[in-house]
Amino acid sequence: MGSNTISNDEAPPTEALTFQVIELESSVGTFDYAPNAKCSVIELFGRTDDNISVLVHVHCSFPYFYAEICSRNELSTKFAEDVKAKIHEKLETLFSIKYPFMVDNGVCGCCWIQLKPGSFRTRREEWKRVSTCQLECDVIVSSLIVYSLE
Repeated sequence: MGSNTISNDEAPPTEALTFQVIELESSVGTFDYAPNAKCSVIELFGRTDDNISVLVHVHCSFPYFYAEICSRNELSTKFAEDVKAKIHEKLETLFSIKYPFMVDNGVCGCCWIQLKPGSFRTRREEWKRVSTCQLECDVIVSSLIVYSLE
């Protein structure tokens, strides 16, 4: 699998998909390579020029966080282990991946996004649809082409 494609047994779409973002949500999904590992998935809801409703599941957009860790001499081992065990739980509740995703990728309300042919796959039976949108597909974040509103 290439870095900008999602594998599929079917032939990939031969036309680009361009849509206007109306809503953005995030959910928790899994990696193809590690089904037990949880990861964030960005969900972009929108409409095409032809008024087709679209849900695009964006994969491989990872949250980032930097916190300086004190040396073990400064903290007791028990305290450090306790903090390490709880940090993931707290980060999930304090930070939303939606906003860093929007800033990092230049996504804003009502912007237009294009997915090139072959960079996405439509959901069929292998990856079940989760919406009532007319078109539902999956793409890797690095494949998004975001157009500014100007």
